[in-house]
Amino acid sequence: IVLQPWITIVVLAAITSIATIGHFFPDSARRFLRPKEAEQPRQRNIVSDGTNSERPPDVNPFSISDANAVMVVESDALFSPGGAKTLRSVVAALEGLDHVRSVVWMDRVPMLNIFGLPEPLLPTANASQQRFNNAKKKALANPLVRGQFLSDDATTTLFLIQFDFFFVESNEDCVEYLSEVARNAAGDIGEVDIEFSVTGDTPIRMAFYAQNEADVFKYQMIGYGMIALMALILFRGFSSVLI
Repeated sequence: IVLQPWITIVVLAAITSIATIGHFFPDSARRFLRPKEAEQPRQRNIVSDGTNSERPPDVNPFSISDANAVMVVESDALFSPGGAKTLRSVVAALEGLDHVRSVVWMDRVPMLNIFGLPEPLLPTANASQQRFNNAKKKALANPLVRGQFLSDDATTTLFLIQFDFFFVESNEDCVEYLSEVARNAAGDIGEVDIEFSVTGDTPIRMAFYAQNEADVFKYQMIGYGMIALMALILFRGFSSVLI
């Protein structure tokens, strides 16, 4: 270091440059280190008749496992005129948000009547309570609804929410803001008592990252304090520690 300062400067600059590239441009570093054969596109499976086996069927896809967030809706009056009106108002308010791509809930589960036509699970708000009671029995008998979108006691239902992350501006848009919009929409109706909470993949990841950042800062402070204490013991003076 003393006799060859320029060599030391070059080595430090090289190490710092590599670390900077890895920190700010990790994808470029991965592409540089990844073997070329791994970057080749995977060939699709071709069946014996020459058709592509990965071609999806000509149907509307329906999935209950690809939601970015799950809104938990709890109420004792889900199957009632006021409950149906409130749920539909909340879904409309959520879908009106720019960063919400779609909302899937029990009223959109594929169902067919005797004429082969799609039929919503919940009756309209002006239907009688008897029709809602029949709809409740039908929902609890549907394997796609019971245990997936509706609890066994029919007091808890789920909204599966997909985000358009291009319009997400903050973490709160994916958690607190959703609950606030739902509560406001339900409050505008004001016919049933209903509670909302948000969970799912994206909110859990955000909570994990927030807790991880808090833990990193805490342990950094503990480490710095231990280092300062040991340095004071070793160097026996505050000015020596600063130097």
